[in-house]
Amino acid sequence: MVAGLIFAFGMMAAVAMQYTALDGFSNTRDLTNASEIGTRLIDVMNLESQQWRNSGDLSSISSVYGGSGYWETGSILSTVNSSSWQWKPVFSQPVDVRFSDGGARRYCAYVRGGLLNDPQQPGSSGMLRVQIAVAYPSSKRVFPGASSGGQNAAPYGLCDGGNLPGSIEVPTGSEPPQHELDGYRAVFMGTVITQRGYLSEGRSRG
Repeated sequence: MVAGLIFAFGMMAAVAMQYTALDGFSNTRDLTNASEIGTRLIDVMNLESQQWRNSGDLSSISSVYGGSGYWETGSILSTVNSSSWQWKPVFSQPVDVRFSDGGARRYCAYVRGGLLNDPQQPGSSGMLRVQIAVAYPSSKRVFPGASSGGQNAAPYGLCDGGNLPGSIEVPTGSEPPQHELDGYRAVFMGTVITQRGYLSEGRSRG
């Protein structure tokens, strides 16, 4: 009997270790995939910036990405420019790491930003400050708007559903940000996108 109890406790400890290892693997996978998505979005914006010819005018820029997926707008740069520092979804529904509608669709991306001031030409700038947030649900959570069954169902949820875009906060202190309290995690990135030829014309970052 004693041997049986010892064996049972040992098996329980082994099972607990397996669950911990699987949880750690899932967290690492999500963090890696979210970081890759953010990096790829920066690459897309750099490609879009080759169409940016007039300071302050990003409305005519079209998307350079021809892959599948639930793209919310034509170009990311035009979305950033119209965000007024409010998070705007890049995709309407979650995507996988390839921006497609297959595989593990666990990631929604959001952008916000604004034009930087040009000290030589106030009111006009060829530099766009951008922040990116790639969010994904923690265990036992799904994105808002998820449903089951029906032709128009969204089993993976919606990137602009509920209050998720409004709850994303960049961590600033010891308290967890609101999106983590709501059951989501996010990876944050930042970059500066420059209009084509802007810095080569003798301007500085100021």
